[in-house]
Amino acid sequence: MMINTKPHKSHYGIMLVFGFSIGDFRNLVLHTDLYRTLQFHGSFPIGDGLDSVTNKITLKFDEFLFEGTNNYLHEEFGHYCEAMDHQNSLYIDLIKEHARNAVSMELVTTMPMISATSQYCVHLLH
Repeated sequence: MMINTKPHKSHYGIMLVFGFSIGDFRNLVLHTDLYRTLQFHGSFPIGDGLDSVTNKITLKFDEFLFEGTNNYLHEEFGHYCEAMDHQNSLYIDLIKEHARNAVSMELVTTMPMISATSQYCVHLLH
């Protein structure tokens, strides 16, 4: 993808996505036909030495991206990492059951209420 982008741009953009945003009434937020996500942006320069024959690409993320992401998650969601560790340790069948239940009960809004408490997130499990 970076090789194909090289003729058009000097940088390659990425997004780290952590889940879907939900509003104050815990409705999934639909924005321009897509669910709004909690995401953090990064960028990598595309060097002239990049070539399709050798194609040895290593993306080196800046520490500030991870520090900023970590700080945000801890401020907004308290024990985010511990909650993810707990969820990831569950049996896959239990995770699938919870996911099916969540999707069957989902409510969607295109007009989210904006307030200080609008920063809820529905976490994706893997």
